[in-house]
Amino acid sequence: MQPLVKDIRDAKPKASEEFGAVDLAQSLWACATLKLDQGLAQPLFSAAAEKCTEFTVVGLSSVMWSAAALAITDPGACYAMRTQARELANRCRDSPM
Repeated sequence: MQPLVKDIRDAKPKASEEFGAVDLAQSLWACATLKLDQGLAQPLFSAAAEKCTEFTVVGLSSVMWSAAALAITDPGACYAMRTQARELANRCRDSPM
């Protein structure tokens, strides 16, 4: 592990409250793409779960792909994401085409 990544992980980072849904989705995607330590992404995933109602379909799918790629397991966060995915699916199904 690179020294900077180890230092950040060991500091037990928290996601900034200023991060919006897009910021969280992009940060998680970057962590997964770069195969960074799960410890860096976990706080971002937890923050994303708290803001999951702000996600679009694309943002939510990016967050979930990132969590799967990093093998993040957080039942409470996954439940919140699942609930939002169902809500988005219902909106898509109910909207006129």
